[in-house]
Amino acid sequence: MPAFAAIAAIALLAATQDSTARIDSDLTPYWSGDEGWRVFAYPDEEMCDLGFPTAFDEYVTIGYKPRVGTSVMITNKHATSLRAGEVKSLVVVFGSEPERPFTSKHVMPFDVHEVDAQRVLSASPTYKDFLADFASSGFMAVLTPQGTVVSAIKLDGSSRAVEQLRTCAYEAAKLDPQDPFLAKP
Repeated sequence: MPAFAAIAAIALLAATQDSTARIDSDLTPYWSGDEGWRVFAYPDEEMCDLGFPTAFDEYVTIGYKPRVGTSVMITNKHATSLRAGEVKSLVVVFGSEPERPFTSKHVMPFDVHEVDAQRVLSASPTYKDFLADFASSGFMAVLTPQGTVVSAIKLDGSSRAVEQLRTCAYEAAKLDPQDPFLAKP
């Protein structure tokens, strides 16, 4: 597993507060998309995650546990002032293009983790429509309250990737996606 993928898995599992989680360095993707998206399954944790490196050589990962919800994790190698255990309030925005007005904007608390000197910020759970916004938007950015970009990602192919993430997560949790008692993201 590439270093960023390992960081992503560790942070997402930490975000979902699963202390029994383990990282398998030989993990094969459940699905890989043409745009670089990769979905990994973690059946022992009843979850899957969706990862993609950003243009800034960072990593964004979305985790989904059908019974719990969605988590988001980002890395930022320049965030050296942050310390593990801190909580930062960050702004997550979605839109069709970076130059256009945002179609969705949410302030969320992100926990700071440190993995191999890499700063990892994770939010769990996210808001109810996070996966829908992720699937239907052209870009996502995470900003400081002052508007400084912490992470930005183009979402080409994200609709198909989210579809694969959901399918994977239901399989990992051994759940029927048509279950009327299961909350839908």
